[in-house]
Amino acid sequence: MAQGNVTDHHAFDLRSEAEERLSHASSSDGGAADLDTQQLLHELRVHQIELEMQNEELRRTQLALEESRDRYADLYDFAPVAYLTLDPQALITAANLTSTELLAVDRQQLLQCRIASFIAPGDRERWGQYFASMMRHQGRQSCDLTMQRADGREFSGRLECLRVAGSGDELELRIALSDITELRQAEAKREQAQTTMVHMGRLVLAGELAAGLAHELNQPLCSIINYSEACLQRLRTAAGGSDDLIHHLQRIAAEGERAGEIIRRLRGFTRKQTVSDPVPTDINQVIDESLELMTANARTNNVRLYRVSAENLPPARVDPVQIQQVLVNLIQNSLLAIADSAQERREVVVEARPGPRGWVTISVRDSGPGLPESVRRHLFHPFVTTRADGMGLGLSICHSIVTAHGGQLWADETDSAEADTTIHFTLPTAAGRFR
Repeated sequence: MAQGNVTDHHAFDLRSEAEERLSHASSSDGGAADLDTQQLLHELRVHQIELEMQNEELRRTQLALEESRDRYADLYDFAPVAYLTLDPQALITAANLTSTELLAVDRQQLLQCRIASFIAPGDRERWGQYFASMMRHQGRQSCDLTMQRADGREFSGRLECLRVAGSGDELELRIALSDITELRQAEAKREQAQTTMVHMGRLVLAGELAAGLAHELNQPLCSIINYSEACLQRLRTAAGGSDDLIHHLQRIAAEGERAGEIIRRLRGFTRKQTVSDPVPTDINQVIDESLELMTANARTNNVRLYRVSAENLPPARVDPVQIQQVLVNLIQNSLLAIADSAQERREVVVEARPGPRGWVTISVRDSGPGLPESVRRHLFHPFVTTRADGMGLGLSICHSIVTAHGGQLWADETDSAEADTTIHFTLPTAAGRFR
């Protein structure tokens, strides 16, 4: 109804303007024609002028549409990303100039090609699954694939896709394709830098543990020497039976294995690792190995060190060496805090328990003097430390590791400078989704 009123109003305006033009252009015909004839001629002239005005309006509209189409074509062709349109058979039906440059092929050759011919062979099966899913579901989706130019060169591509209804109600898939090779290279460099930083953190920690481990190694080595001398003495004097020799030799083997285990743990801890996928891991075992590494330092500082763990704790999906680094760093901080204090209760407790669904929560609590509020506010920032000889990178590295696993790291808000300090972090379970 409203559209009809607009149309009638436009027609009235058009006729009024035609009448006005005719009044300026008309001249007296001397009354040669009768009144009916004059009225008919008047109507014909008005309609003629109306048609001329409509033609002028159509020409203006057509010109505006052509200009708009040209602007759209320029924006489409010279956009910074490649635009492609696919039919239900995944054939390319439309492409802008940027896509021809990105794929190194002429536009005429690009049209009616299957887009799979520009995807690296290793990703074509995944693309087929993705395309089938996109044609079944509405909404915008994206995926990253290794693309292959017409000349064989490969690049990392990101495809932003949207399913729409094309001409004749046939479905089409519109794609915005971007070259993200530089982004991938930057991410790889960042991961490499992160790996190097984490490894350096382990080396720094190993240096701090060296004195305690040297003492720990000295005990089995001394035992090996003593049992060896006892065996030699019995062999020289022919005293003692074979049972005594067997016993002493078994003790030598056991102490040698003990020394080797200490060295193995230290080598495993300091080994430089490449970025790898997380694996299902027994968190209690990681905690126990971390406590073994810290036993000598705890004994030196007269600190009781133990674990509290819930029964049936689910395995976590983690990199075990990196999580061991987090635990060793937190335990070392706790031991140093207690060592510098005059606390009568001297203990560090590591607790593991099920967290929210799909997560495991690990806590490291010490009976040290607590954290000053000025330190707590920036606890996990780089170069924040309470020690005069500290670098302030340990907790920052811990935060990076836990965050990379999808978890969180925080200190109890209820802690104060006069209370115990507890640091918590969460890790995804093997049954949960690693983010």
